[in-house]
Amino acid sequence: MSSKKYITTPIYYPNASLHMGHAYTNIVADTIKRFNLLDGKDAVMSTGSDEHGQKIQSKSKEEGESPKAYVDKIVKNFVCLWEKLDISYDFFNRTTSSNHEEFVGNIFTKLQNKGYIYSGTYIGYYCVSCETHYSEEKYLENDKKCSNCGKDLKRIEEESYFLKVSEFNDWVKEYLEKSIDITPENRKKELINNFLNEGLRDLSISRTSVEWGIPVPNSKESTIYVWFDALLNYLSGIQYDIEKKTAKYWDSDTNIVHILGKEITRFHCVYFPIILKMLGARLPDKFIAHGWLITEKGKMSKSLGNIIDPISVIQEYGSDPLRFYFSNNIRFNEDSKFSIDLLKESYNTNLVNLYGNTVSRTFKMIQNLYDGKVPKYYESLVIHSEFKKDIDELFSSYLENFRNDDSIEATKKIIELLRKTSKYIDESKPWTFKEKSNEISTILNLCFQATYLASTMLMPITTRGSQKYFNALDVKTPSLFSDIPLSFDNIQIIDKINLYDRKK
Repeated sequence: MSSKKYITTPIYYPNASLHMGHAYTNIVADTIKRFNLLDGKDAVMSTGSDEHGQKIQSKSKEEGESPKAYVDKIVKNFVCLWEKLDISYDFFNRTTSSNHEEFVGNIFTKLQNKGYIYSGTYIGYYCVSCETHYSEEKYLENDKKCSNCGKDLKRIEEESYFLKVSEFNDWVKEYLEKSIDITPENRKKELINNFLNEGLRDLSISRTSVEWGIPVPNSKESTIYVWFDALLNYLSGIQYDIEKKTAKYWDSDTNIVHILGKEITRFHCVYFPIILKMLGARLPDKFIAHGWLITEKGKMSKSLGNIIDPISVIQEYGSDPLRFYFSNNIRFNEDSKFSIDLLKESYNTNLVNLYGNTVSRTFKMIQNLYDGKVPKYYESLVIHSEFKKDIDELFSSYLENFRNDDSIEATKKIIELLRKTSKYIDESKPWTFKEKSNEISTILNLCFQATYLASTMLMPITTRGSQKYFNALDVKTPSLFSDIPLSFDNIQIIDKINLYDRKK
């Protein structure tokens, strides 16, 4: 098993402020990273901004600014959002950084020297918004529109450098079928049936019509195609050594997981592995390609006017409700609904009623009967062993789910644990015990165990509420799962607790 974990998100295009879909992707990545840190791994996360290309060139001109001044301004908003969402990234990769630009130029030269890049003329169609090429056949097949955003395509004829991806069609097809883990599984079939079975065409990777980009080495007129540039951030950001073919977080002891939206699987799951193969680099372990967020108007997008600003939602609800919603109410294998009403329902039902009330009831009963000191657990009381078994099994399942990068299933185990705890309280009726006894001692100890474990399990997700829980105790917040005490006897509750306030 690998001792290190490298989790990446796409780098986002700073032609506008980020929306809820971007928040979703980064929350998934951050929860997986935080879990792995608790699990004892050296885990890191990268995100960033994709700052070159025609969209930025055009948008900055509209704003009356240089492209660099424009992206500098927008990127500040990215950083602000990630801070407010408690996203704990380790690498923020900007494609305009001198390190990245030099790295991309060196990769271009390396592949050119190996015979994988050649010059020619590109004739085809291009979506400026999605930075995507279309052949004549695909142009007609899609009614002359971009299949992703629906906008008109632009005909292009220009001198270009091409990457020989066609030579790797059979290899990448076999790689998808047999080697790489893509979640959900149906994304593989989509790529193979809709793309690879037709045969890859060599990829145009330069532009003469776009000034705002990394210059092609030894060329006065051409800049490097934004997608080729952007994909290499996963290597440049961690100081990948091109000659040694390794980096601290890109070696055989690192589990590499890329998290992305389903609309960019072709670039990540086909072109990126081919580039790595050309370089002789190791390949990623997994791609998680999630669905879209949708509203009543369909996919969340600026053109439909159904964007929900994450900053305003955080100001109203805080970060925990959003982080929890995207860990509990979303499915990777399908498009998922999001609205303020659904967020509020999830928050009140799960964080306020279930988590908050279960913790509050448990603390109050221990404070009333035992002055806040967790009483002893008597293992001999077999009548309560079933609930103890439930606690242990759900925690084990949670670990297994998260170790497979399935934060959604892992969160279900937390909810199930809290529901079983609430039911256990209702059925055992601890409030009816007027005096101390081995039985009430065991009941309250188990209730405390369950809330302690649930709060630990929630640490990668609800970063603030779970910390508030541990602040009410006389013990340190666990920084590792191995810090969880073997016995909960005599832990002192030192403060009253109200984890979350209901939203009306």
